[in-house]
Order: sequence, then structure tokens, then C-alpha cells
Amino acid sequence: MTPARSYTSTKKANKRNLVKSGSPTCSRAYGVTPMAFLLQFRIEQSKRLLVQTTWPVARIAEEVGFRYLSHYSTCFSRKEGLSPSAFRSKFTRNQ
Repeated sequence: MTPARSYTSTKKANKRNLVKSGSPTCSRAYGVTPMAFLLQFRIEQSKRLLVQTTWPVARIAEEVGFRYLSHYSTCFSRKEGLSPSAFRSKFTRNQ
């Protein structure tokens, strides 16, 4: 992308109040990058679905925006310390 085109794209984005993914403004406002915020949101939504539905884990992963089940499981496990299936078992056992 040429510098002129890059400037034009940034200018258009600023007019629409869009923020680049590495923007310090977004990080200051939310304390995390936009991608980290999105990942956290998706994991929280999936936790709710794991507890409130009997949907397969693959469907939940897809519903919250993950294309690949393996990627979802890895992200979930890193954030929560256990797999989506283990999370479901732990929090729905007594219900």
C-alpha cells in the first residue's frame, strides 16, 4: 500500500470512528487490545452457552465466532485453565 493510500485509508477510518487493531487509544480505553477484548467476549459468551445449553462444544465454538474447534479449545483452556467440556461438567454437575 502506498503512503498516500495508507493515509487515505486511515483518514476514512477516522471519519467513521474506526480504530486500528494496534491503536493506543483503544488499549487505553479498555485496558486491552481490540483482539484481546474480542477473545475475552467470545470466551465469556461460550461459558454461558456451555452452562445453559446442551449444544455440542463444536456448535458453541461456531456460534461465538471460532472457525476451528481446536483453536477455540486452546484459547478456552488458556483463559480458563480447563477444557470447554471439563468446564461444562464442573458447572452443570449439580443442576
